[in-house]
Amino acid sequence: MKPLGAIAASGGFGCRLTQLVELISERGTNGIERYEQTFGGAKGLADKVKSDLDRGISGTEEDLANRAHVFGANKTPDVDAKTLLELMWEAAQDPILLVLGIAAIISLILGIEVEGHADTGWIEGCAILVSIAVVVMVSAINDLQKEKQFRELLEKQSSTQMADVIRNGQQQRVNYQDLVVGDIVLVNAGLILPADGVLFRANNIKCDESALTGESHDIEKTLEENPWLLSGTSVKQGSGAMIITCVGLFSEEGIIQKLITGVGEEESERLLALDKEGDEQEKLERAEEKKSKKRVSCFVESILQAKLERMALQIGYGVTFMSILTLIVLILSFSIQHFGVDNHDYEASVWSEYVEFVTVAIVVLVVGIPEGLPLAVTISLAYSVKKMMNDNNLVRVLASCETMGNATTICSDKTGTLTTNRMTVVKSWMAGRVYDGSTEVKGLPQDLLARLQAGIALNSDRASNYYIDEESGLPVQENNKTECACLKFGDDIAARKYTEIRKDNPVDSYVKVYPFDSATKRMETIVRLPNGKYRMFVKGASEIILKYATAYDAGNESTTPLTAADREGLEQNVIIRFAEQALRVICIAYKDFDDAQDWDQEEALLSDLVISAFVGIQDPVRPEVPDAVTTCRRAGVTVRMVTGDNMITARAIAINCGIITEEEDGDGVVMEGPDFRRRVVRDDGSLDFDEINRIAPKLRVMGRCSPSDKFNLVKGLIKAGEVVAVTGDGTNDGPALSEADVGFSMGIAGTDVARQASDIVITDDNFSSIVKAISWGRNVYDGISKFLVFQLTVNVVAILVAFIGACAIRESPLRAVQLLWVNLIMDVFAALALATEPPTPELLDRAPYGRNKPLLSRIMLRQIFGHSFYQLVVLLLLIFYGDKMFNIQSGRRYDLTEQQKDDQILTQHYSMVFNTFVWMQIFNEINARVVDDNLNMPGMPRIVGNFYRPFRGFFSNPIFVGVIVGTAVVQVLIVEFGGRAIETEPLDADIWGACIGFGAGSLVWNWLEPGAYADLSPDRAAEIEEEQRGTTPELPPAGLDAPTTPKTARVERSNTVSSQRGAEPATSTSVLWSRVGRRVRRHIRVIGAFRTAGQIARLRRRTAQLATHAIGGPEARAPRRASEQASLEQKGHSVATPASAMWRTAVARVRFQLRVVRAFKNGVVNEVANPAINADQAATTTLTLSSNSQARGREDPEQLPQQTLDLPAPLEK
Repeated sequence: MKPLGAIAASGGFGCRLTQLVELISERGTNGIERYEQTFGGAKGLADKVKSDLDRGISGTEEDLANRAHVFGANKTPDVDAKTLLELMWEAAQDPILLVLGIAAIISLILGIEVEGHADTGWIEGCAILVSIAVVVMVSAINDLQKEKQFRELLEKQSSTQMADVIRNGQQQRVNYQDLVVGDIVLVNAGLILPADGVLFRANNIKCDESALTGESHDIEKTLEENPWLLSGTSVKQGSGAMIITCVGLFSEEGIIQKLITGVGEEESERLLALDKEGDEQEKLERAEEKKSKKRVSCFVESILQAKLERMALQIGYGVTFMSILTLIVLILSFSIQHFGVDNHDYEASVWSEYVEFVTVAIVVLVVGIPEGLPLAVTISLAYSVKKMMNDNNLVRVLASCETMGNATTICSDKTGTLTTNRMTVVKSWMAGRVYDGSTEVKGLPQDLLARLQAGIALNSDRASNYYIDEESGLPVQENNKTECACLKFGDDIAARKYTEIRKDNPVDSYVKVYPFDSATKRMETIVRLPNGKYRMFVKGASEIILKYATAYDAGNESTTPLTAADREGLEQNVIIRFAEQALRVICIAYKDFDDAQDWDQEEALLSDLVISAFVGIQDPVRPEVPDAVTTCRRAGVTVRMVTGDNMITARAIAINCGIITEEEDGDGVVMEGPDFRRRVVRDDGSLDFDEINRIAPKLRVMGRCSPSDKFNLVKGLIKAGEVVAVTGDGTNDGPALSEADVGFSMGIAGTDVARQASDIVITDDNFSSIVKAISWGRNVYDGISKFLVFQLTVNVVAILVAFIGACAIRESPLRAVQLLWVNLIMDVFAALALATEPPTPELLDRAPYGRNKPLLSRIMLRQIFGHSFYQLVVLLLLIFYGDKMFNIQSGRRYDLTEQQKDDQILTQHYSMVFNTFVWMQIFNEINARVVDDNLNMPGMPRIVGNFYRPFRGFFSNPIFVGVIVGTAVVQVLIVEFGGRAIETEPLDADIWGACIGFGAGSLVWNWLEPGAYADLSPDRAAEIEEEQRGTTPELPPAGLDAPTTPKTARVERSNTVSSQRGAEPATSTSVLWSRVGRRVRRHIRVIGAFRTAGQIARLRRRTAQLATHAIGGPEARAPRRASEQASLEQKGHSVATPASAMWRTAVARVRFQLRVVRAFKNGVVNEVANPAINADQAATTTLTLSSNSQARGREDPEQLPQQTLDLPAPLEK
């Protein structure tokens, strides 16, 4: 065999690679002209690529090697698999890990060299480095495993792809990857084309090119006008043969894949250099130089990662500031005391003190950094990815798992994702009646069903077949799915199966076959009956066949003539009505002949047809899809359907799926791709994002959608701040999948290009699997949030204890190695416990956080600072008074003798501080299981439910229980046996009880925490609901013009939210008075800023009287007299209810107090007036203030001594 290097640049072929690429890329009219003129048609093309249309290529080893060298192999290079070291290097680039590494090195140096305790000084620094190594290894191994899973999936699929070819005159089955330019490939229905080529023999071939071009309908292939076959597309019907022209990187599919993944540049450069017959070696060297620069993988930062990095940066700034501040305070306090107060002279020994201060500042820096955070994220994602595989989600990009939890929009394909991709007969018309499905039809006369079944079985392409999958029990359809649907329908209703009928009537026994023609929209097959007569079976578009029919089959060997009224009824009640339900309507008919006819006169044969049936065929919506879409709605995720179907079909499917509801159906909900393109794409090709923003809120369905329309929609939604997930199965979906925040490809129907471009592969092609991905994504987000509450509480307390200790006693009461146990080891287990809790259904009862919602919510901040406050109070109490409280040796530096300092004695005092600190974290880990503001537990009072919430489902997570128990056991061992290594002294039983008691106090504090019950009216519940949806709550107008109706929409919404949370729905009166009471108290506090203490007291007593009068007084409760009510109704006035009367009285008092504020701000006091100020009073108003205690005690609070105030005009809303 001649070595490849010795092969000539042209390889002895009569055409170049670029010429073959241009031939396929031009296609159309220009392509046909080039094909005929430049190549000389099929025969000339075969000659130029050294092939033969009948015998194919020689297929020798040398021939195959030569073709692969000149034109390329039929494979696209895989994206280079990263080694474990490369993945570890990428994981180590995390900013938090870099800061930790620097801190570890500094701690190691100071611990060994400066502190002078080499036996223990190395522990902290080494432990931090070990923690970093664990994080890096876990991340890298997880990435390696998921990449291996994906490659195994691709290899499994590629190894089973075979094509029938002609080589050296013999038919062979060859793997797709072994095909070369010049190969003759036999084309049959169902084949996914392995390469680009030109058809030279065709028999009624149609191809589905939607995966590449986006065309939703099958494309007919003819030798004269459209002989081009494109890689990655599938043959839907017919047979023939093609000659391969482009393979691998230069096929249509390969070009798109190269653009998306960026792989194959080296091979492309080599082939193009060879094709141009230039200095191959020089060009290869230039290509090598270009590619020698290591290609950096494109890392797309997830939303959570972006938020975490911003937070880590902010924490870094804060911790650095505290560390520097600690150092400055220590140096200044020591210098002032040593050189100023004590008046010592400078000595070299003072530098040892300064070095010790630097050590303390480093400790503050180290304890303030959330070391466990990277590991928590890694553990949570790794755990979720493994579990998601069980839910048919193969995660390729780790960050996409979390991003899916923030998704606000899903743009989904229809076929195969929302629908089953199995055409099914769902309605039929036979013998004058409409039937649903096939069950009722079985009662019809058997002779009618037998004729219908024969017409279906014989008048169809023999390549159309179906079989029942043993594993799933569902039908698998091959070739024409419409015909497969009819075959399945026939088998369900008739006595004989279609396979038996076909076996008894081989194709060569047919008298005449007219294949389906897209122009005539019909197909006919003529067979000879056993009695010597002939029967012509006809099927096709219902409105076409109806024109030729004169009767319908009534069964029992009889027919019923069709009248004009019958025709009208069939057209209106069957054809049109079926079509409105998104059904493809097919008519099946027949005609009997006594004698042979001129079978070539097709039109003459078509008169007087007898209709057997009209069938309505649909690709049914997957049974689980409507519920999944409803779940998405409840979760605040908008589902949009993008499909190539027409608007009528798309709308009907969307309604069946629940994507469109009756409330939403209207203008702008359904749009066709060309219309969308016309409105959003400017003349220069740029996108009008403002127009997309106007369209997107209402848009739910886009029909006749091209790949570019899908891409533009996704780009516009992302620009508008949406977090977008996209599904796709075709090569043409690659750009949209890459552009989306999360791209889902189909594992069954998807192309290799789509899978390579996606972030998650749905292995069962099911929309409900996407909903599961949302649930897991939100679970990741919640897991990280829970860990943040735990971790940041630890860090806030640790850094403040270290800072206060440094400033007060010039040392940290918590030793560095002890903080290492808390901050690293405990955090690792806490991350394992909190980040591996399984998702709950409640995760989908709230809206996504979205792109801009802060990582730390108001509730999380309240928990962090609330528990930090409790822990600080306890620890500071123990640090400064613990030795006296428990009568033990003080561990404070200034209480120790010089000898004790030199010996570094261990005390129970500081061991108790450390032990209490750890037990508070153990119990607070339980509190951290809940990070929402829902205090309502069904069937429990709120105060009881709040205590129970952290324990809900506690034992359902064995990992969490194991971590809590294990941490507690290890803590006992550390304190009792840690000794010099951990700097602990064994504790007495009473001290142990106190430590655990202080720790358990965290549970009680969480139960009674100030703010946990504040402002939790139904209004607040509604506001919390809005905050969780990431939107601004819809606040009611200010108290001046609040609605007077007792049952406002706001109240209804509050009641709804309260009911969902298990609370008692609020009445209108209670809601109104809840608001009034808060506002009155608020305004009293404002007035207090401008009034004396005595005036405030009088005003509060005045308000109490008002409340008694309004709520419990006889005037408020007494109903109006009947005559007074009738009088008011006659005058057209509304009769005030007790609630509205109380509301109006309260509003008047609120206005009264606001005017007081304005008056005292302006400092104007002039005259006396009545307090009951009407809302519509003139600009100059008066107010009443009580001037003595007797007036306040009067029965009628309106009759009070007066004091004059000149007030400004009433405040506007």
